[in-house]
Amino acid sequence: MKSMLTFEDFVLDREKKSELGTPEETRLLLDIASCCKQISGLVQDATLDAMEGATKSQNIHGDFQIPLDLAADGLLVNRLQSTEHLALVLSEEREEVYQTDNWSPRSKFVVAFDPVDGSKELEHGGQVGTIFSILRVREEGAPPSHLDFLQPGRAIVAAGMAVYGSQTMLLFTTGQGLHQFALSRKLHEWMLVNDDLKMKQGGLKATYSINEGNEVRWKDSVVRFIKDVKRSVEPVYTHRYVGSLVADAFRVMLGGGIFLYPEDSSNPKGKLRYLYEAAPIAMMVEQAGGLAVTSTGKRLLDVCPVDVHERSSLIIGEPRDIGRYSQFLGWAS
Repeated sequence: MKSMLTFEDFVLDREKKSELGTPEETRLLLDIASCCKQISGLVQDATLDAMEGATKSQNIHGDFQIPLDLAADGLLVNRLQSTEHLALVLSEEREEVYQTDNWSPRSKFVVAFDPVDGSKELEHGGQVGTIFSILRVREEGAPPSHLDFLQPGRAIVAAGMAVYGSQTMLLFTTGQGLHQFALSRKLHEWMLVNDDLKMKQGGLKATYSINEGNEVRWKDSVVRFIKDVKRSVEPVYTHRYVGSLVADAFRVMLGGGIFLYPEDSSNPKGKLRYLYEAAPIAMMVEQAGGLAVTSTGKRLLDVCPVDVHERSSLIIGEPRDIGRYSQFLGWAS
């Protein structure tokens, strides 16, 4: 469904119809969407920074940061900490959770985000993005703590991502469908493209997406599955892998197929971060009509993290392909 509705018009209309959540949740979504517009502008100038090299600082995960990582992180934190509805912020770029300046006993939410997913791809002109999830605090009125983040993915009240590229997109869900917006350069507004995005399913052709350079470290079940899809004649699978989570996930949300980021011998728990990468992506995929599981086949949104930066595997795709993958899970690793 195409429309001239702006993001603000859309979420305010949904709030009036009691299809979105609380006014406080609406305010947070508007703030995040505004930040993503500003980050989109930063990305346009960031390729040169990436080519000039990373900064000397590293984040908690050991990744060297480029100026864009730090600028986007600061932009999001500074904007979000000004609202009294938000108690805590968790960023990929910071080791500790950050308590907002205007926290009060009335604060209902915590937000986790990856400010610029895939920033290392900028040097090669790749797509990057922002991923976020919003959760309710465990107990309203109580002092917030990192424990407020340690909830299963199914507790997320809103999740979304912005994809920055030749066409900049914003997707979000509150559990009632996946909504897609495009950034109008002329109006500098997020404009509604599809109010209920559903992935294409069941075709005679499909894509599989995985970093085949890691094959020597895969578990046997993954090796056997990839061999199977390569031999498949119905559907016929072709390989597409960008290396940017937001780009690969967005392709699956639109076109189906399967994307795998499994655990391996180098990353026995997986490499993606659960709270601000794997879980929000999983929620959006499910709302688009797909499935999201761990390497062991468990529904990803049923996982409850025990660390705010906990790592996870991620397998997403249309039900047919996830079902096909699950047939190989009985093989010894």
